Amino acid sequence: TVEELDLAHQLSESAGKLVISDTNNDRVLLLDAFSAPGEILVERSYCPTRLSRPTSVARFPDVGLVVVDRGNRRVVAVDDERLAPRPDLFERLLNDRVPTAAAIIPAAGTALLAVLTRAGRLSRPSLSLYDVRSLERVAVLSNDLQDPQGMAVVEDHLIVVDGVSRRALRITP
Repeated sequence: TVEELDLAHQLSESAGKLVISDTNNDRVLLLDAFSAPGEILVERSYCPTRLSRPTSVARFPDVGLVVVDRGNRRVVAVDDERLAPRPDLFERLLNDRVPTAAAIIPAAGTALLAVLTRAGRLSRPSLSLYDVRSLERVAVLSNDLQDPQGMAVVEDHLIVVDGVSRRALRITP
């Protein structure tokens, strides 16, 4: 239930409902904005065909819900009917990075997928932008990020909040 959230990391809107990434419970919840309890979309399981430590949710045009699956180091579509990951529909693996947040940015008749990664023992944090059609990386921003805490899309801009520098970066594709 919603009362048992453990590290609710991000929420998004989908078809008039709230989608919440409940990170430490390894699940994604679907919640009617004005009633409870919430419906569990995806629940704890440690295997590549399920989500592990979801930290972010976003609405992806023509695909549906996209979830950052931190434990499996990927960004993956979640099927609206089966409520399960759909790597055949959309998946971006990040084997060398640990993703923490994703957002969709409208850009000149198309869209970009922004993926934020936190620093690990062997890597610095970064923000990568991917073309949504080819999933090819088109840009990386890492020099200005020290401890990115989250991001949001405002109109056609991406706002990234950095904890160490105590500032918000505005990125316009």
